[in-house]
Amino acid sequence: MSARGGKKRCKAVSKSAKAGVLFPVGRIGRYLRKSTHHFRIGAGAPVYMAAVIEYLTAEILELAGNAARDTKKGRVTPRHILLAIANDDELHQLLRGVTIASGGVLPRILPELLARKKGNKFIMPSPKHQSPTVNVIIPPPKAKPVNKPVPPPPPKKAVTAASKKQTAPLLPSAPTPLKDKGRSAKGKDAAGGELSHSSVTVLSEKKLFLGQKLTVIQGDVASVTADAAIHPTNANFSLSGEVGQVLDKVGGKEFQQEVKELLASHGPLESSGVAICPGHHFPAKHVLHCHVPPASGANAAELLEKCVR
Repeated sequence: MSARGGKKRCKAVSKSAKAGVLFPVGRIGRYLRKSTHHFRIGAGAPVYMAAVIEYLTAEILELAGNAARDTKKGRVTPRHILLAIANDDELHQLLRGVTIASGGVLPRILPELLARKKGNKFIMPSPKHQSPTVNVIIPPPKAKPVNKPVPPPPPKKAVTAASKKQTAPLLPSAPTPLKDKGRSAKGKDAAGGELSHSSVTVLSEKKLFLGQKLTVIQGDVASVTADAAIHPTNANFSLSGEVGQVLDKVGGKEFQQEVKELLASHGPLESSGVAICPGHHFPAKHVLHCHVPPASGANAAELLEKCVR
């Protein structure tokens, strides 16, 4: 109270402080009323909008900080923000049409095409382990058909009694029952070659940011039709695991030779590293050998996420 009996003036509190957000609620409300003057803007609309923008900003900054830490940088750049948005499926779908200034472009280079440093020398991968190219064969133009003279029909011969006996219709025999080929086909339909639902169980699916779909299944991996099969292994491309034994048994000596040549050209796999080689004698076109980190490690989750990317 003052000497004249008036109330003491309190310090002005902003709408952002009242709402508990950092972004300016009053300014956002003013922008909403200015651009949409013919609509009725409620008092809670700028508060909700400021809270959503603040949450998205914090989420993107956290992912960008992780990207900067992975690249051993101490400052977050627009490039890190672009990579952070691209690595998150929800943010990539939300901000697909947004252009980030000085962010660059998304890389689409397969890791097996990059040179690996072995000692003090850079070793280029052998062309045998690169992705196969598709050769398009253009057929030559067809020549116009030439009308040939039609020869006269041969004279008809008299039909003898013996020929009449041969042309008599045969009695239809009883149809033989077909055997069920569902079990002997190992989960595949004999006509179409597709997987049956009883042989493979889908445990989980994940869609990556470049459009690939990663599916974890339970079943015979040698009978699954896919672009690539994932083989969890160690640094020396060992085939002693459960998946490796199946691929080794079905692929045979040709697949073993591919793995040996890949080890000779690529060298040992680093932790969470990936290498690719063609498949043999099974529907999968390629095999991705992944050096999966042990689950007991301190940063096992980060290394596993890096391996999936």
